[in-house]
Amino acid sequence: GGGGGGQPEPRLLGGRRPEDGPGGHEGQRGPRRAPLDWVLLPWRLFTTRDLFHGFEGSFGPLLGLGIAAAAARVARREGRAAWPALAFVAAWTVLWAAATQQARFWLPAAPAAVALAAWVAGSAGPRARTALLALLLTGQAAWAAGPVAALWQRQHTGAWLAGREDRDAVLEALLPENWPIDREIARYVPEDGRVWLVWMRAMTYTFPRPYRLDCIFEAYRFEALLDEAEGPADVAGRLGRDGITHVLVNHRFFLAGTNADLEPGRTARLRERFGALLASGMIAPVAEWGPVRLYAVARR
Repeated sequence: GGGGGGQPEPRLLGGRRPEDGPGGHEGQRGPRRAPLDWVLLPWRLFTTRDLFHGFEGSFGPLLGLGIAAAAARVARREGRAAWPALAFVAAWTVLWAAATQQARFWLPAAPAAVALAAWVAGSAGPRARTALLALLLTGQAAWAAGPVAALWQRQHTGAWLAGREDRDAVLEALLPENWPIDREIARYVPEDGRVWLVWMRAMTYTFPRPYRLDCIFEAYRFEALLDEAEGPADVAGRLGRDGITHVLVNHRFFLAGTNADLEPGRTARLRERFGALLASGMIAPVAEWGPVRLYAVARR
């Protein structure tokens, strides 16, 4: 049985295709990492305006120029008090570059970076100081205007406020893989049920039932359960002891390719174990919405 008859193909924010994987760009979060990309990374961090691919955020060139000016002053042994802030920005940027390379993960460095830019502007003469601070504020606001307008449109904010779209239309546009399920899942899961969400991308704002969720590594604990359990009956028993009555899995991402390979061959092994779990009847499909499938856990 299914609740997805006639459902359109899932659409993803940012124009990503279903086959692109959870992070877009061939499944990788952040920009590409060819040699030239590493060379251009500092420039791109402060000049990219695309909110939906690559860095998925925008800081503006004035902030980057402020950091560079502060570094130049410190190199000339001016302003020892700026050393800690500059060192923190540099250290965090290196850590960030080696990890996700997404704008939101660089944000911890942003307050120190703003302080460095303000320090450079504030150390000028009285007239120049006022002009530089005004340029910094107005320039950053102007830089942000385009991305803010893009978000306003993409999030359907104007249409919602003007009453041209109702709540259901907005949620279906913004949560195409989640909202249809949230509307219908109460038909399959009782009020005292508990659903384990696997690769549902942590979009639980409208989910109507108690749930378990891994927010960052979105299948980590479920994959670990398959890895550690002694067999299908043990999996069902552990789920039952934790009060899990259903498992909701997005199969676009779950055990796709080699994405669970903490060691070679692990993903393939887990696929076999999940297949054995299904074959045993310890979990059974009860509904599906495109690539998302709801399984009921056998009572023991």
